[in-house]
Amino acid sequence: MAVPDRIASERLIRRVLGPVVLLLVAGWAAACDHEPAGLDEDVYVEAVARLTLADLLLFEEERLDSARIAILEELGTSAGELVAFAERHGDDIAYMHGIWTRIRERVDSLENVPPDSIAAPDSGLVASPPP
Repeated sequence: MAVPDRIASERLIRRVLGPVVLLLVAGWAAACDHEPAGLDEDVYVEAVARLTLADLLLFEEERLDSARIAILEELGTSAGELVAFAERHGDDIAYMHGIWTRIRERVDSLENVPPDSIAAPDSGLVASPPP
């Protein structure tokens, strides 16, 4: 095989294999970056609304901490999952605007609840606080 033919063959291989390799690498990187679905939007809205209301109504730090723990336990989530949701969707301004509108509406609907019932088991807001 002559040198010009070999150079032409190598160029052809690079032109064909280059994009294929780039696509494979990009696909692999996307698969590695793929996160699980994460926290459900409705759970996020409910948790943040209840936590906001607890912060507004409960002034005693011990009661507030108990209410926070009970809210998260009842909803089957954690503070870390709430943060992860916000980080995952935070760059989508339109989406997060809709989320915050829903949270404000939910807080408004919960504001008629008496402050003493926020952490009561029968309030429907939170499970009873842990002992």
